[in-house]
Amino acid sequence: MCSVKLYSTSPLPAMQIIKIVCLSSLLSSSTSFKLLSSVGNARSTCGRLFNVWSDNRATREYQSFLEGTLPPFTLDIPSLFINSPASTPTLLHLQNPDDITVSITDEFPSTISGNDRFPIYVTLPPSELNNFLTTISLTPEQLEDLVFFSDSVIIESILRVHGLIGTDQTQAVLGVTLSDTVRKRFSTTAVKLDDVDSMNEEKWAGGGSVCGKWAGSIIRRTYSKLDVTAEFLEDEELGDNKKPIRHNFYREWRRVMFERAIGSMAVDLVGASHVKSSGGDSLDRKSVTNNHADEIVDLARELAAGLRQTMSVSLLTNFEERVIETVSMSDGMSELINPDPTADINYDNKLGFFVEIQKKFLTIASEKSDVAGVMSIQIFPLLCEYLGYLKGDEYLLEIGAVAEEEEAYVIKPRAW
Repeated sequence: MCSVKLYSTSPLPAMQIIKIVCLSSLLSSSTSFKLLSSVGNARSTCGRLFNVWSDNRATREYQSFLEGTLPPFTLDIPSLFINSPASTPTLLHLQNPDDITVSITDEFPSTISGNDRFPIYVTLPPSELNNFLTTISLTPEQLEDLVFFSDSVIIESILRVHGLIGTDQTQAVLGVTLSDTVRKRFSTTAVKLDDVDSMNEEKWAGGGSVCGKWAGSIIRRTYSKLDVTAEFLEDEELGDNKKPIRHNFYREWRRVMFERAIGSMAVDLVGASHVKSSGGDSLDRKSVTNNHADEIVDLARELAAGLRQTMSVSLLTNFEERVIETVSMSDGMSELINPDPTADINYDNKLGFFVEIQKKFLTIASEKSDVAGVMSIQIFPLLCEYLGYLKGDEYLLEIGAVAEEEEAYVIKPRAW
């Protein structure tokens, strides 16, 4: 059995070197819990790994990625919208007059305008999504037609349980804000950065990204409602990074989704800490981003590093710059900071997503401590610091983000 030396990420007063057995022993078959949920076969619940399919989908996807073979750019056709009272206005305004709207309790039509295959836009918030996917009865073909949206939230863990992620599933980060509710017009959140890239071309950030079967339909529909001309669809000379919404492979889209969510969460948590330190004064996202960029970048880097270590997802370089320039705009620059992000109705699909990763790895360390000599593995010490400052050390113990024996080592809040 081989052993390696690793630096402990536990928030101790000084960095310590500990010996642990190879990571494979930490993740052996005797581990009794599932890391995130299952992957692979639809609605399967037996998997333990993060990024492994049981068939050749990963190989086919990577082959297409290397060849640059994206799915066909589909036309925008009359579609089905599944709405609820909690659906966001931006998604509701994607609807056209010839679309059909239903609630989760209504019967779904088998055809729309003579088409038996059409996009099914799921505009439900994350808090309603799992119940909807658990109760619906759709054919495998209809499941492929479902379209999901992930602006600043992470619904991957929900979709994974139901086998609804991967190359063919349509998912979107629109990268737009609603600018005119009467005319149903959108504004893009894409912004031009100050410098140029390695090819001496303009650098852009903050736009949308869509992947999957119906990506072309979503992009065409959104472009038709943008306050820009449709030249972006036809201009072959226009670099892909300059387009308001990009047609991407799933692996590229996933990076964009996590980047947008991490940036938004970092602004929320840093902002909430400064609301508390100021005695409860209201702060908006613009002021937090402008005045506390270093803290936002530090937290965003930690969350991104945790993704790379646990889920094999690496964000593209210079994501910190894009976060600072665009994340606030995507959610509304003047939106006030929520003083308690843990009370957000979408907490489980924002900060809670990373807290769950932290808890699962603490469980691994606890189960394997007698073999590996590891007390705990703290993937997100800075995240725990902010949560501890906002809610107290007892909260961290209550939610299982730190082990009981670590109570004395919880990082104390910095001098805000």
